[in-house]
Amino acid sequence: MVQAGDSLRADAWPSLRADLVVCEPPAAGPDWGREELLLDARWELGTPSKAEGELAWLQHCYAHTAPGGRTVIVMPSSVAYRKAGRRIRAELVRRGILTQVIALPGGVAFSHSVSVLLWVLRRPKPDDGTPSHVRMVDLTGNDPDGPLEPSSDQVADIPLIALLNETVDLTPSLHVHRYTQDFRAEYRSLREEIEQQLQALGKLLPTLREGAGEDSPDTATVSLADLSRAGLIETGAGGPRSMSPQLDTDYLRGFLQSVSNVRRSTSASGTHRVDARAARIPQMAVADQRRYGAVFRSLQEFEERVASLAELGKKAAALAREGLTSGALVPPSDDCGE
Repeated sequence: MVQAGDSLRADAWPSLRADLVVCEPPAAGPDWGREELLLDARWELGTPSKAEGELAWLQHCYAHTAPGGRTVIVMPSSVAYRKAGRRIRAELVRRGILTQVIALPGGVAFSHSVSVLLWVLRRPKPDDGTPSHVRMVDLTGNDPDGPLEPSSDQVADIPLIALLNETVDLTPSLHVHRYTQDFRAEYRSLREEIEQQLQALGKLLPTLREGAGEDSPDTATVSLADLSRAGLIETGAGGPRSMSPQLDTDYLRGFLQSVSNVRRSTSASGTHRVDARAARIPQMAVADQRRYGAVFRSLQEFEERVASLAELGKKAAALAREGLTSGALVPPSDDCGE
């Protein structure tokens, strides 16, 4: 039997309970009847806001679901994360009512050209225990005219505790990738890379012996301007480079970063700038320049590896925390370092 009307404002069968309720709610408008339905008994999970008409329809369907029965309802993607619906989403998860969220490819639902979600609810029986997870399925990458059977990397069972955060975001794509990635393999790979970088760092930092000091009076210098006028250097995006076999590029760049040259290249306001007129380079034999240049190259690579190691460290720590808090990783046992 079918009766036309507004099911929210005028429920024709308030006592009806079904084993399966299927619904595609009408597009949410600015007024779904919240003011006149403010104290309605159907709002078991909380009174929806004016902006959350879809969650009013969801609770209307759930109110007509018999114990042990299911509700399948089409929802716009935004209902999964909008701030106004967070409390109701949290109740769906906390009480074990929400069992599945399926993201469909755009165009599957007749009235929606974009991707929509199927929310599957189950009304628990009195003796049912609370489930431990919600199944997330992300089919948004599938052809809407093709098969919609999910592959293993499109499905993830998400623990309830992982969903009950400050946003309670139920977007499948947010969770599926996170839970199908191989945390253990990625974490082990990062650890191995960090260990390799640490070993390389020890070799890059050179052993240096005591010298006479930077103010040694017997060391003549030449200005960068003179070197440029003589055609011995060329300045490019990577800094000056030697154009002569009598001048080592790494030696040149290394001494340009000396304390005295940095001081000369700093304006009164504290701004650092390369000043070709002020910077000076010691005059040394080519063989000595190359010895210095080799050390400067090593120090440059050392600094680059330190920066890379810092980024790897942040990535490894973030991955470890995410794996531990999601259950994908666990602490080592007392008798095992893994």
